[in-house]
Order: sequence, then structure tokens, then C-alpha cells
Amino acid sequence: MRRSIVTSVVAGALALSLAGCGCSGPTQNVENVVEEAEIEAEEEIGAEEELVEEVMGTPAVNYVRLGGKDRYETMAQVVSVGFDSSEKAVIVTGENFPDALAASSLAGALKCPVVLTASNKLSEDAATELEKLGVKDAYIVGGESSVSAEVEEALADASISVTRVSGSDRAKTSVEAAKATRDLDASSNTIVICTGDAFADSLSISPWCWHSASPILLARKGVLSEDEVAFVEDDGAFTRIIIVGGDAAVSEKVEEQLGDGYDYVRLEGADRYATSEAVADWTCENGFTWVEPALATGENFPDALAGSALQGVSASPILLVSDESAVAAEVVAAHHDEISQLYVLGGEASVSDGLVDSIAGAKQ
Repeated sequence: MRRSIVTSVVAGALALSLAGCGCSGPTQNVENVVEEAEIEAEEEIGAEEELVEEVMGTPAVNYVRLGGKDRYETMAQVVSVGFDSSEKAVIVTGENFPDALAASSLAGALKCPVVLTASNKLSEDAATELEKLGVKDAYIVGGESSVSAEVEEALADASISVTRVSGSDRAKTSVEAAKATRDLDASSNTIVICTGDAFADSLSISPWCWHSASPILLARKGVLSEDEVAFVEDDGAFTRIIIVGGDAAVSEKVEEQLGDGYDYVRLEGADRYATSEAVADWTCENGFTWVEPALATGENFPDALAGSALQGVSASPILLVSDESAVAAEVVAAHHDEISQLYVLGGEASVSDGLVDSIAGAKQ
């Protein structure tokens, strides 16, 4: 279309020029007229296109919602998009976050999805996904108070072997998950430390932890336990420590606990949404791209946790969103031209259509 317009403009200019000079064939003057007309036409069309964009607005980013009637149906949709098949799966409770936060790294080492279930029974959506994927080996992260023995029995009845990864509290569970991760894949030189008292920061970094199989340790009241410190020291291969969140989430005392000899990187913002932005920016400077980012509510954990594997596979970040925060809209605006597709994790009750439209349509 653009070429036909240029051709028409040039042809008109050429006809006028020939008529004015009495020329009947190609000459150097005619060639000069053609070149000048082409340049002028391109400039005019460019100005018209800028005017159209100013009046009509930049097209919104294409987005796909992966959301069901509840967290388990949402999880099933997310897993289906991320994985056609998988002989392994990491299973966590969809009812509480502490044990589940360390699951993404283990799933990354296994290159498998994170499947959410109810605590006291294997959820129907979880059972369906496990069967569709062809799962043969399941890793349950968390003790029986998180994922009950009844769930384990249901998996065994489905001919799925079960390995439980757990400790007596969330910090010890994170150590056990980190050990299991390193036993499977010890290629990462990075350990990630987040607060274990809230879920947002862990969720923001979870896709990168899946992608790189970098373990997550959970600090309680801002500091690491003796077991966690011992794990880092005994491993001996970590050279970089990523701390997610400000000093109120993970205290500077952590650096004193672990000592010198590490490259410390702290990713933080004024709140969980600004921290999510800081994490996304850093991951996109360290192996990720903005091609297929995802949005998930920052007010609850299940949707983003299920999305950690999907985003790990696509190597694109998760942005935590809220009706009260404009951070995600600003981020999408800044990277508008890099984004091919945006995933929305969760139903309208989690991330409303109005919020998605305001973010997906954002353009600086």
C-alpha cells in the first residue's frame, strides 16, 4: 500500500515535470525529478502515518487470558499452554504459600510444570493434567500439613511415583528443595534469597529461578537460619547472591551471615509492584526477553506460582499487578514494541478486563 502511494505521487510529479519542460524521453533531469519526488513522497507519508498514530493511538498489545473458575482450573490452563507432555511434575498446595515458594527452582531443574492441588485431596484439575501430561514421577514440596498423605495415595493409585521434599518449617523446606535442585542440576552459580514471610518477591523472581535452576532460600524475619547458611557454605559453587526485596524484607544482616566472597545483587522497589519491575528488568538483562511477559495479581500467590514454569519456558518475566498500581502499565509502555504477546494469569476476579486493557493499551 505504501509503495503504491509513493508510485502514484512520483508518477504525478514526473508527468508535471515532463509537461513543463517539453521532454519526451528519459534524461538526467527526469532522473533527478524522480529521486526528489520519491524523497518528498516518503516524507509526506511518514508525516501522515505519525498523524494517524497520534489520532488513533498505538495498537494495544495482544494478550491471552489463562484463567478458570478457580485457582486449579487456572493452573490447568497455564500448564496446558506451557507443556504438551512431561514425565515429571512438582506438586504444591494451592491453599497456602510458604512451602510452595521454593518449588519453582526444583521444577526448573526437572524441566517440568508446577501443579497446584488442594491440601486434603488431589484436585480434579490436577489429576486431569497429570494424566494428560503422562506424569510418572511427582515431587511434592511441603509436609503433610501442606499436601496430605491422601494426595500422595491418590498419586500412587495413578501409578505415579512420589518423592516428598520437606522440612519442619518453611525455611527448612526451602533448604531441602534447594538440595534436591542441586542434586538434579548444579549448573547455576546463583542462589536467590527472598522473604519467607510474604509471597510477592519470590513470585516475581520464580520464572528466572525455573529457567536457571537457581535455588530460592526463604529468610524469616529478615535473616537466614543456620541450616540455610550452612547450605550456601557447604555447596561451595555459588558466586552470586540475589536478594529480592528491601531491607525490611531481607535484612542487610544476611550479607554479614554469609560473608565476603560473593557478588551481592539486591533487587528492590518502593513496594511489591516496583520490586517486580526491578526483578523483570534485571532478568531481561540476564537471559530473559520482553517477547511474552505475563501479568498476575500481586494480592495472592496461586496464579503466579503456576505461571512460573510457563514463563520460565518462554524466558519472559511475570509482572505483578493491582488496580492501585500503575507500575505494570508503565513497564509495558516502555517495552511495547518488544512484546509479541502478553499472558494474563487468572480470571477477572484476579485481574480485571479493565486493568488488562489499561496495561495492554499503554504506550509511551
